[in-house]
Amino acid sequence: MNTIGACGYIGTGSSAVIDLLREFDETQIMNFTEFVLSYITDGLEDLDYHINSYRKYMSSVVAVFRFKKMIKCQMKLNKATNNKLKKISDEFIDNLNCICWHGEGLAGEYYYRYLPSIPRKVMKKAVHLLKCKRLINLYSRLLFPKFEMTVFPDNFDDIAKNYIFRVLNSMGRDVKKITVLEQPFEGCNPVKSFKYFDNPKAIVVDRDPRDHYLNCKCFYRPRGIGYQVPCDNANDYIKYYRLIHKSPNFIRERNDILFINFESMVYDYENTILKITDFCNISNHNYKGVYFKPQRSVNNTQLFKKFTEFQKDIELISYELNEYLFPFDNYAPVRGIGGMFDVER
Repeated sequence: MNTIGACGYIGTGSSAVIDLLREFDETQIMNFTEFVLSYITDGLEDLDYHINSYRKYMSSVVAVFRFKKMIKCQMKLNKATNNKLKKISDEFIDNLNCICWHGEGLAGEYYYRYLPSIPRKVMKKAVHLLKCKRLINLYSRLLFPKFEMTVFPDNFDDIAKNYIFRVLNSMGRDVKKITVLEQPFEGCNPVKSFKYFDNPKAIVVDRDPRDHYLNCKCFYRPRGIGYQVPCDNANDYIKYYRLIHKSPNFIRERNDILFINFESMVYDYENTILKITDFCNISNHNYKGVYFKPQRSVNNTQLFKKFTEFQKDIELISYELNEYLFPFDNYAPVRGIGGMFDVER
């Protein structure tokens, strides 16, 4: 089984790769929602770090609690798994051989289940003065959170990989086809999550920063989305763009990661298709042009020529992020059909 992850840097065009791969018989597209379980805050990577980096009681307890809390927030993914996500996640934690007890301490502050401090202290003193074992046990279960602790569990990577395997199967995965997921890895360093997946590969999609800035500023923000990207002014955007593009040097040298530009899919369509098909080892392009249409996507490029009111911002971005600009002049124009892609969506 192979897993292909279409990744990006928020709004850089990974969905175009999803649309393109949808046109091949060998692939199964599973983009019910972004599959972010591995690298999302409090996800597998964070859990891995806290329970496998050092023997620290509080970090392990809090990490397990926060992982479970994160799972409760994955409503779209839970729906995609036919409401099995919580059950599979709980069984994953159980397989880590956690020690469970009702306790208190610094870790308990993360549970938000304590009564106000004065009533709690009064009850605690009264209960222990009465020296009633049953009352003490009832008190601890009512007022103390359930702690789950594990440190350096055996075979964490294998257990986590099986967890992802089960989640994907609950979503109706066809194991005979290549699984294509949206955003299963982080664009700046997809390798960190590879160990949780079967035969993983990543296609990282980037975009000309001038168009990316204007797309977020002029289309995402007015529609109430895209607030992950600071686009109120060009200076903040430039800092942001540089930060998210800080990848380890070895990333570019790997043969299981393909870096492409969204613009290349439009202006250099045939050559880019060959790169992607060779990388994914697929060939049956039986639905070519059905889902990804360069003639439509071209309307969402070279926005910096259409929105001249932001000329100063564009000039600054062009100067500061020169190495990331797409060389539009090197390619023949593409005749567009329809209107701007983001507007039509």
